[in-house]
Amino acid sequence: MFKSLYAKVILLFLAIVVSILGLGYYVISTYLGNYLRDRVQEEMHRVAVSSIHLYNEMTDESFTLVLKGFFLPKSYFLNIYRFDGGQPVLVPMGGNATIDVDPSIVRAMFLNKQEYHGPAYPHYDPKDMSLTVLGVPFDHNGQPYAILLQQDFTNSVKFQINLTIVLLIFLLIGSVLLFFVSTKHLMKPLREMVRATRKVSKGDFEVKVAATRKDEVGMLAFHFNRMAGELKQIEQMRRDFVSNVSHEIQSPLTSIRGFSNALKNGLVQEEDRVRYYTIIHDESERLSRLCDNLLKLASLESDHHPFVPLTYPLDEQLRKVIIASEPLWARKEIDIRIQLEPAVITADQDQLFQVWKNLLDNSIKFTPQGGTVVVSLTRAGKQVRVSFMDSGPGIPADEIDKIFDRFYKADKSRNRKREGNGLGLAISKRIVDLHKGEIHAQNNETGAVFIVTVPVKP
Repeated sequence: MFKSLYAKVILLFLAIVVSILGLGYYVISTYLGNYLRDRVQEEMHRVAVSSIHLYNEMTDESFTLVLKGFFLPKSYFLNIYRFDGGQPVLVPMGGNATIDVDPSIVRAMFLNKQEYHGPAYPHYDPKDMSLTVLGVPFDHNGQPYAILLQQDFTNSVKFQINLTIVLLIFLLIGSVLLFFVSTKHLMKPLREMVRATRKVSKGDFEVKVAATRKDEVGMLAFHFNRMAGELKQIEQMRRDFVSNVSHEIQSPLTSIRGFSNALKNGLVQEEDRVRYYTIIHDESERLSRLCDNLLKLASLESDHHPFVPLTYPLDEQLRKVIIASEPLWARKEIDIRIQLEPAVITADQDQLFQVWKNLLDNSIKFTPQGGTVVVSLTRAGKQVRVSFMDSGPGIPADEIDKIFDRFYKADKSRNRKREGNGLGLAISKRIVDLHKGEIHAQNNETGAVFIVTVPVKP
């Protein structure tokens, strides 16, 4: 029924306000009742003492006239009893209303000579102030008397309670109006974000919402804008990925199609036939590697890629990688220098082998004829650090943050002078991430350096 957050907030606010007002009414009423009870008791006692003093100074007739004229407040009822023959006898007060009280209460005052303050009858509620009486025993002309007072302050209590209710109602109305205004201001950026979310869902990642506030709503708007920006980047990466895959697949397919048609139509001289077959085979291998790498990267980015940790010497693995790549660096007469400290780690051996192979082949690829590649391994506490340093041209400063992106190539022309499809470093980064490690690249005086840091144990 109430699906709107605005409606839910309003209902929650009203429930809280009504609860607080109900509690406030109970507390105020209780406090007001106790306060009035104490004040009434003090006032009644003062009136009783003054009445006793006045009665002792006057005759019954004069006392009645003074009492009815101006001394006794209109809300008070007053009776005077004298003790005659063991029984309390009401002294006539000239038309003054008689207080309805249990005779045993009056008799007990005479016998015990103690004041009484409480309900007019034992079964009355002691908290009901309209039924409370005050009795004070005294002596008059050597005889025992008692004065009994009752105040009719029902209207006063009702006035105080009604005033409290009216104030609480005005407080409720004012709070609701103020809350409506403030909530509308609060909900405005949320409504803007709802509209912006709809645009994002339709592919419009240029949308922005105001993020000038410093509260949680402002933080939500800030992170929404950042999310939209990241989605825009992801969308651009997706488009680039499709474009790059299309290009990488189209290039070998074009070569294969062209040379195979030439062979099929018999337009190739016999001396060129073997070379065409070789090109078709190489392009097929290139296409196969691309598909393998795409499948490998997709598997690594899923949650189901197998991870088989083994404990093994990392320095021995790096030596095997260097030996496996010997045809590459020997062909270019590259000087391979190794600086390997003994280190044993627990990791997926096959996955890290591919990382080292990709990084070494990358260093060899960009190292000129007769250059140098340095492979080093050091241990620092609970981590190992592996670096591959070449003597090539280095990485352009404005592209160093992009080299781990899919299909990134330093040679923008995409010629075949350097083999590769731009997925090796992306795969390496994903494998290092799965091992809770870090990989980054930088330049030094001689060339580029790739540094991998992984924990000794996952």
